[in-house]
Amino acid sequence: KNGKYIKIKTDKIENQIQIMVSNNAPGISEPERIFYEGYTTKSAGSGLGLWICKKSVEEMGGELSLSRSTEDYTEFTIQLGGEE
Repeated sequence: KNGKYIKIKTDKIENQIQIMVSNNAPGISEPERIFYEGYTTKSAGSGLGLWICKKSVEEMGGELSLSRSTEDYTEFTIQLGGEE
């Protein structure tokens, strides 16, 4: 709708699963703060979304990171696995 999109790409590298989630929303202005509990740039936001996602991924032994943020493209990467 209105040219906006969300893309999800998956890959398996050896014994790790990698999930990349990207969209064409404006870049993130303060990337060092986005995973902090309560941090939001929205007037009606709680600031819990990315914090909860990161904690959930970490509880599964994985990692969630912001891999790219430009004026017109943002991508997050989730890595899971790696242990046999």
